[in-house]
Amino acid sequence: MKKVGNFYCLICTFLLLGSCSNDDNGNQANIPPSEVTNIQAEIINETMVRVYWDSSIDTNEDELSYDIIINDKMQGTKVDQTSIEFDASEFILTDKMNDGQKSIHQENFAKSTQLQLKIEIMAYDGKGGVSERAEAIRSVTLNRPPTEFEFTAINFDIDTYNWIEVYWSGASDSDGDEISYDVFFNDIAISTNYKIKSYDNIGKVYYNKNFEDNLTEQISIRIVAKDESGGESEIEERFDFTKSEVNLGELAVPFRKNIPFIDTKNGSNQKKIYSFSVSSFGDYSISSDTEATLTLKDQDGTILISNENEIPGENLSNDDEIYVYPDTTYYLEVTNFSSSGNITFGINDTYGGNKDLGILEAPFEYSFEYIVGYEGDDSIEYKFETLETIDYTFTAQGEAILALYNSNGENITIQNGSGEISDTGLESGVYYLSISNRTEKNEILGKVYMNFQ
Repeated sequence: MKKVGNFYCLICTFLLLGSCSNDDNGNQANIPPSEVTNIQAEIINETMVRVYWDSSIDTNEDELSYDIIINDKMQGTKVDQTSIEFDASEFILTDKMNDGQKSIHQENFAKSTQLQLKIEIMAYDGKGGVSERAEAIRSVTLNRPPTEFEFTAINFDIDTYNWIEVYWSGASDSDGDEISYDVFFNDIAISTNYKIKSYDNIGKVYYNKNFEDNLTEQISIRIVAKDESGGESEIEERFDFTKSEVNLGELAVPFRKNIPFIDTKNGSNQKKIYSFSVSSFGDYSISSDTEATLTLKDQDGTILISNENEIPGENLSNDDEIYVYPDTTYYLEVTNFSSSGNITFGINDTYGGNKDLGILEAPFEYSFEYIVGYEGDDSIEYKFETLETIDYTFTAQGEAILALYNSNGENITIQNGSGEISDTGLESGVYYLSISNRTEKNEILGKVYMNFQ
């Protein structure tokens, strides 16, 4: 019996030595990676955040990957690097309010937003080994720049070249920062740290210096919107009065703009050509405030209409119909002018439905056709805005009721039947010209003439 016992002990000894020999040959037991360290967070720009950390240590020298959880939301799975980037705006607190059937999320921002991030990271070695969960709390300060904004008008003194007026609609700031503006004529700052104080959120800056020497080069008007935390956004418009051809691109209907052209003193053969297309079916109004011949051509060079100073408020086409069409290029030629001037250029959607005519500047003349009762509409409204006090006249052809309202819905004046409404001293603001049907559901067609002085 003693010999048998010794035999079993000998076998166990050999097995133990064999196991140790295998470990020595590289088949070690898998050891999980260590916990990651030095977790940090930094702003890249606006709301983009970079989280980074020191790599875990793996005794077995296995390749590692990481899971990253931020504020209880998985932001990265089996990431093979020691950093990630993500948009942190989803973690900004919101108020949820109910408005009828709608759910509204209103973002709450202080002046810049201090955001706390709970960051959790685990390392994996690909062989079943998982590290302890590392956790860190880090704070970052988010700042979003002012929102996009746009020019509403740029007016040049085309007689003596002594002033430029610049108007723009103000930006907003999602973080609640106060916004100021720097305005540049080329590289010259003509206004710095300007703050809009008007109720209509329209910025206005005047450049009261002679710019005639700049007419031989490209003129840039640039506005930079700045918030209190260093965020910026900007807009720019360039003018090249020496160019004989200008591409206006695709015009979003409705479109309205004053386009200045400069007499470059080159004699009677001067010609300005403006090419454009339209985003949707519509009608037009084109006029010049100085003596000039206006000629409109289609993309084949066919003359659609030509007239002195104004192309009447009839609609555009290359035949007897009366509309402009998308996917077609048009060319407006301005010739026979001996002084500088402005082209008032408008493209409008045709007939039924309410319309926004945008900002209208005096002096201004415009006419448009209307249908009341079209597709069940008993009235239509034409919204417009003035930036200064004006005198106005609205004249209607056709059986309709004209009425003018301010932005509060208060009636300013009303006219029954064919005729006109007019008054002086209409202050700057937003207004609505209403055209309504006094013949119940019968469809009526007419024309309205607008005149501002």
